[in-house]
Amino acid sequence: MKYLIFLIFIAIIGNHSVNAQEYGFLTIADGKVSYKKIENYLRPFKTDGCSSVSPDGTIGRPTLWQHCCVEHDIAYWYGGTLQDKKDADSALNQCVSDVFSGIFGRAMEVAVYIGGGPDLHTGYAWGYGWNHIRGYHELSQQDQDEIQRMMPADPHGQKIEEVEFDKEVIPSRNKNICLDEIQDHLEKTFKEDDVEILRSTEALSFLNRVYVIETSSCEGQIKVTLNNFVSFNDCEELPYKNEWEQKIKKVEAFGECADKFESKELER
Repeated sequence: MKYLIFLIFIAIIGNHSVNAQEYGFLTIADGKVSYKKIENYLRPFKTDGCSSVSPDGTIGRPTLWQHCCVEHDIAYWYGGTLQDKKDADSALNQCVSDVFSGIFGRAMEVAVYIGGGPDLHTGYAWGYGWNHIRGYHELSQQDQDEIQRMMPADPHGQKIEEVEFDKEVIPSRNKNICLDEIQDHLEKTFKEDDVEILRSTEALSFLNRVYVIETSSCEGQIKVTLNNFVSFNDCEELPYKNEWEQKIKKVEAFGECADKFESKELER
């Protein structure tokens, strides 16, 4: 799937602490990061041109559209919103179409659109320049200042080299951010040191997603109802945003768990 065009870079951590932001898993308390907080910094720009398996030009002109790929890499290096990505992919198409072929330009646009998402563990994913996966993320003024500071004077003059995935991956306790939030909520709200989730069953109840869980803390079950319209993707994908809506609506406990985890509907 390296049929694309991207880049990555290695960081000077000590010089980035002033501009660093913190990202990670949300806490129930304020909708911000939890478990592991990590610095947010931009690595120096690197580019692999049109990648090792996608040509940079024709046999007679081997770098004919390489500059299109480098420009595309610049946009992927710092990332941004989904619309920013679509614009970068469209610009790649236009550039390659102008110097070579509209059909090939369109094929490259489709390839990078499909294979360059921000949550992929690749060195050419959207936003690959940041030290961790950020998803489709609007660039703050702080981000833009960091981009300006780290942008090389001549990005098109950079050495073309293969780049690898190298991110700080925020650990998930349950490989499901909704279960992570439930676990975090039970520990913080009910002052439990470690509420290990042994088993969980997910279901839908009209507008709400519901988890029935069993824990190591008590005999019985705990039923947790999430807020209206929390989607499967909210629970399964991209647990790397810096802010989340609080998702838990109601907690109900049964059996011996009722003695430890008082059933309640959360105040909004």
